[in-house]
Amino acid sequence: LYIPVVITTRLVVMNSTFDAALCADLDSPRGPATRRFFHRSVCGMCLVLLATGGVEIHRTGLGHDWYSKFVFMRLLVSVTCLSVFLALYKVSVNRVDKLRMLITEPEMTAEFWLYAIRQYLAATKTIDIMWRSSGYSTAMTVFLASHLLFASMFGAIGFADMSFNAAITTWRPWCLAFKQILASIIMLYLLSKINSLCSSS
Repeated sequence: LYIPVVITTRLVVMNSTFDAALCADLDSPRGPATRRFFHRSVCGMCLVLLATGGVEIHRTGLGHDWYSKFVFMRLLVSVTCLSVFLALYKVSVNRVDKLRMLITEPEMTAEFWLYAIRQYLAATKTIDIMWRSSGYSTAMTVFLASHLLFASMFGAIGFADMSFNAAITTWRPWCLAFKQILASIIMLYLLSKINSLCSSS
C-alpha cells in the first residue's frame, strides 16, 4: 500500500512545477508563515509516529529481525510522504488565498479582470499538475482508505480483547487504531479546507 504513495511522492518532489511553486511561496511574504506551519506540523507528526512506533518496539524489542526493520522503514516512509502532503497542502492553500485577496477589492477594468483570469488559470494548472496529473491524489485516496481499513481492524482486535478478557490487556491495537484515525481525520480536514477556500462566500 505504501508503494504507490512512495512512487507518486517521488514524482511530485522531482516535478519542476512543484519546485517552482514551493520556491515562489517561500520567497513571498507568506514564506515565514509557511515555514512555521511546516516545522510545527512535521514536529507534531514525528511525535505521534515515534510514540506509536515506540509501542510496537516496546512489545517486540528493537533488533536485527525483519519486523524491526519494517517498523523503522515505515516510520521513514510515513514522515517523508506526509511531509510532502503538508507541503502540497500549504502551497495550494496559499495560491488560493492569493486569488481570493486579488478579487476581494477588484478594479472594474478590463485589464484587471484579464490579469485575474491569467492568475486563476495559472493557479488551477499548478494545483492540477501537483495533485491530479502526478497521480498523487489517487495514491492518497488509496492511502487514506487503507488507514481507515486498518483502524477498523485494530479497533475490532481491541474490542475483541476487551470482550474476551473483560479488561484491556494490551494497548497496542488501540494505539495503532488511534494513529490511523488521527492521520485520516487530519488529512481529510486539510483536503476539505482547500475545497472550502475555493468556494465563493
